[in-house]
Amino acid sequence: MKARLARLWASPRARTILGIVAGAVAGALYGHYVGCLTGSCPLTSNPYTAGALGAVLGASLFSSDRKPKPAAGGATPPVEAPAKSAR
Repeated sequence: MKARLARLWASPRARTILGIVAGAVAGALYGHYVGCLTGSCPLTSNPYTAGALGAVLGASLFSSDRKPKPAAGGATPPVEAPAKSAR
């Protein structure tokens, strides 16, 4: 069971979907229980819009830990310091 969960968590698509679902549920609950009662707050006054915002935030948070791909040569070239001008 642990190996299956670890393999599932290793998939970027599964993490993103999990983030969307978790964010949507958290946003909807926030919009329902805590959100703006007067209706003047467009993002949190309606549980549906709060859920949509939560889904976007959840997807961005859960999919943000991807490792960058290495350069084509395998290693990154060294960064040279700018030349100093003689005055």
